[in-house]
Order: sequence, then structure tokens, then C-alpha cells
Amino acid sequence: MLPKRDTRVQLFIMENGRYVMLEHHIKQKGLFVWGLPGGGIENGETHEQTAIREAFEETGLRIRLMPKKLARDFVDSPVYRRAVTFVAVPEEGTAVLGEEPEEEMKQHYALTGIRWQDLSDRDLSPLAIENTEPVLDWLLSDSVPKKHNRIFANYRA
Repeated sequence: MLPKRDTRVQLFIMENGRYVMLEHHIKQKGLFVWGLPGGGIENGETHEQTAIREAFEETGLRIRLMPKKLARDFVDSPVYRRAVTFVAVPEEGTAVLGEEPEEEMKQHYALTGIRWQDLSDRDLSPLAIENTEPVLDWLLSDSVPKKHNRIFANYRA
């Protein structure tokens, strides 16, 4: 049985019009799905500390968090009640596939792939869409300046 947790902290790690996606193997269902890096809060951590730790554990990247974060409730998550999503940029390192370090989750999940997803490519699975659309919509809105910003460099609408 999956352990229940209140909040999943997840990340849009973005650079040059792309963001990091991880392939998750849901072992009990035999499914492979693409989603954002992230995970549960450890004792005493803030959302920001969790985001920075999860980014390094799962992608090998040292990141800088942007001021924007989006909090929302999940509809049908078997583990988490809500998600807090941060936007971040890589500061150090190369994106490489990390691992699921939490022992209680290793029997349920494994990380099996990593890729840079183009912002303009919205051909995603329903789970990935549920996790990415609210942030993508905000990022691509007119309220976010696009010039002189390495998040959007090389992005073509």
C-alpha cells in the first residue's frame, strides 16, 4: 500500500524554452509515465528546501528557485492531497537521471528516464498535462516577460 502524504513539491526546471521531465515507473501497475521532478517534504523542511533537495536527488542539478509557485489540490492522487509547483533554473550541473532515495517509495516507484521537454510541445499524457498545464499557462501568458530571460531563450510560440 502506498504511503499517504499531504503535499508533493514539484519543479519546472527550465532553460532555453525547455523543462525537465522524468519518466516514472509505477511498479504495481506496470505503467511508465512522464512527470515533473519532485517528492514529499521531509521533517522540518520548507517547500523551498524540499524543491532544492528533490531537484538535486532526481536530476543532479543545483537550481535557483523563481519567485513564482503554484499550489493546488490533486483530484485523484493515490499518495498526495496537494501539489506545490516551483519554477526554477539550473545553476550548476548537467541534467542526469537520479534516483528515488526514499526507501518506502522504492517498492512502488522508480525513475527510469529523463528528458528536456520543449515548452511548445503539449502532446503529453493526461497525468503530465494535469501537472504541467497550470504552470505552462501562467508562464506563457502575457504577464511573464519573455525578453532577456534564459527560461525562454530559443522558445518559439
